[in-house]
Amino acid sequence: MAVALVTGASGFIGRALVQHLLARGERVIGVTRQAAPFAHPRLDWHRQDLAANPALPEELFKDADQVHLLAALAHRGPPADAGERLALQRLNVEHPAAAARQAAAAGVRRLLFLSSIGALGSSGRHPFTPDSPCRPTSVYGASKLAAEDALRLVAAQTGLAITILRPPLVIGPGAPGNLPRLIGQARAGRPLPTGTRRNRRSLVGLTGLVEAIALAAMAPAAAGQTYLVAESPPLSTGALFAALSAACGRKARFLPLPTAPVAWLLRALGRGAMADGFFGDLVIADERLAALGWQPSIALAQEITRAVQAEPGNHT
Repeated sequence: MAVALVTGASGFIGRALVQHLLARGERVIGVTRQAAPFAHPRLDWHRQDLAANPALPEELFKDADQVHLLAALAHRGPPADAGERLALQRLNVEHPAAAARQAAAAGVRRLLFLSSIGALGSSGRHPFTPDSPCRPTSVYGASKLAAEDALRLVAAQTGLAITILRPPLVIGPGAPGNLPRLIGQARAGRPLPTGTRRNRRSLVGLTGLVEAIALAAMAPAAAGQTYLVAESPPLSTGALFAALSAACGRKARFLPLPTAPVAWLLRALGRGAMADGFFGDLVIADERLAALGWQPSIALAQEITRAVQAEPGNHT
């Protein structure tokens, strides 16, 4: 029986991955800083705050065939003080590097690191490809890139087979960050600027991402590779908003506001990420996961509906 060690196992993506691996018949060791969220006969929980102590107990790696590193501090602004900067460094950078060295020492076969498209940037005129230069625009994106560099160094020194995935915005029930805010906007019937209907942004559904993680952690051809993972075709922010509105039982409304002044105002108010999400393009062009056989089992439209239905206050 395959054994998978998963950090961030109680989070939005981690919990879905754990359930997917269990359904596939694997045994899972889940690492969480919270109390165990659910039980299963093939699931063992280890509770630890990785932002305070980034190194895991060595015995957790003893039986593991594969390690999935999903734990991270995300969906927050720049660190407010030295304590927050230290927590970000420990969890987002030091923990992956330490876990990789522990995995290599224990003879673990494969390690998968969930990075972010933020390691490349937040938007761009041209599609992001595997060869695009890394120009992160956020502290979070920079921390993911630093972790990737640290992992590649461990791989070069130890021979550990590491695979890195960089997803964009993930759509699914319980998603954190900007998606629930956009759902709230749709449910309340509040409009977005018309300029949000003219950009193009790649997305990935939660189910599809979990299936990509499970596939990439097993496929021999994925060892040592870095993948950009997204479903096609990309949507405009306005199209996503319209789909969310429809799932809320409403018709999306748009205000005819000029794009440039609105974007300038948002950036002046320190909402640069919102301006990028509203008006900027973020298109991913990487078909290599599909070449491995990746095909999400749930359509993105269905994930959008599931995300709305899972949000508090849903009455549809």
